[in-house]
Amino acid sequence: MTPTEKLNAEISLQKARLAGLEQALAIISDDDDDEAPAPKQLPAPKKSSKKDKQPPESVEETIEINGTDLVLTAKETEVIKMFIDAEGEVVKATDLANLFNGRIQGFYNAATELKPKLSAVGAAFENVRGQGYRLVVVEG
Repeated sequence: MTPTEKLNAEISLQKARLAGLEQALAIISDDDDDEAPAPKQLPAPKKSSKKDKQPPESVEETIEINGTDLVLTAKETEVIKMFIDAEGEVVKATDLANLFNGRIQGFYNAATELKPKLSAVGAAFENVRGQGYRLVVVEG
């Protein structure tokens, strides 16, 4: 049997299967005509454009560290306030993670953004191995 003959045989077989399925579907739909109402059409989903998606407004706050005002986002302010409230003591990593829905990576991301800002005013985060982090301010 040549490849063309094999293909034609396969096509004939598929057509026969399709005809059988169509007959079965016709029988089923004849039985269901009296029982089930037609399905409702759902509205088409709204297409969104890039101008519909606007980033959330960034709320900025100002905190004074070492005599210099720092402009921080709301989340950065929460982090710094946690360290200020600790008054130089170690803040546990789990407490910092709780600011970011239990994810310590959220603190790491915020710390990356805060490092240059803190460096400009003579402050930095210090990792206290096995305990957490401390905010260190160099008096100037």
